[in-house]
Amino acid sequence: MALSPVRGVRSSWLRAGLIIAAAGGTTALLRWLVVSGGLAALTAYPPFGESIVGLVGGAAVAFSAPVVPLLVLFLAAPDTYASPMVRQGVLPAPLLTVGRAGWLPFFSGFGLAFVIAMTGVPEAYARVIYPARRGIDLVAGTALLGYGLWLVESLNAFTGLIRPKGRSSRRFSRWGVTFLLGLSAGLLLYHHLDPTYDSVFFASQIIRQSSHGVLAATSFVMGVGGAFLALAVALAGVSRARRGMDAALRAIGTAAGMLTAILGGLFLTGRYERLAFRLFGG
Repeated sequence: MALSPVRGVRSSWLRAGLIIAAAGGTTALLRWLVVSGGLAALTAYPPFGESIVGLVGGAAVAFSAPVVPLLVLFLAAPDTYASPMVRQGVLPAPLLTVGRAGWLPFFSGFGLAFVIAMTGVPEAYARVIYPARRGIDLVAGTALLGYGLWLVESLNAFTGLIRPKGRSSRRFSRWGVTFLLGLSAGLLLYHHLDPTYDSVFFASQIIRQSSHGVLAATSFVMGVGGAFLALAVALAGVSRARRGMDAALRAIGTAAGMLTAILGGLFLTGRYERLAFRLFGG
């Protein structure tokens, strides 16, 4: 027996709520495990001990205050708003993959920038990133400001940019925008996420150079990304409801766009660091 539209919406929201509650509970448990020193025994098994700590710690701090700006940019990624466009006939139904399709390119871009900046590997790229920090803030901040304002105006983060003929072209174009958004997030936020990153290893009594190795930094990115993926899956489940979700996605889009524009403006004017220190202590 088929569910009525109203019951279908309620069922979708219930599934999303359960996923978010499970993710929140798991995150709280992992945070307790890290803070209590429960992973300290892994110090005897470098470098894989650092990798496990990075993975668990990344998931544990994914929704903590210093990581909120990264979450905002993730929610501003194009695929989050595919659902209304599918129902309006602008996009084909197979692209109804709210959040999940954009997860990989976003964290590929973020991870690339974050790992290079945190580890200094490859050294040639790291030497370019470090001294160009203010220039990166200006360029990426301007891009985020424009992107956020455009998202607020259109409520569909890719319709104004992409008018290709082929379905695969639409997908790759959206992925390109999402990759660049993640790359910008990594370049802008790595310095501000450093204290949070270090706190994970300090709490686990891992204080050595390998905690800033490629394996540890990559694992941390995967931990944060895994927690965000759970949120994306919850959004995807809700988006299948035929009623009520378009308005909710537009509300999320408006909020994410406004906050993205604000973040861009703060980086552009050089005021983000001071505000971040007051709000997050780093």
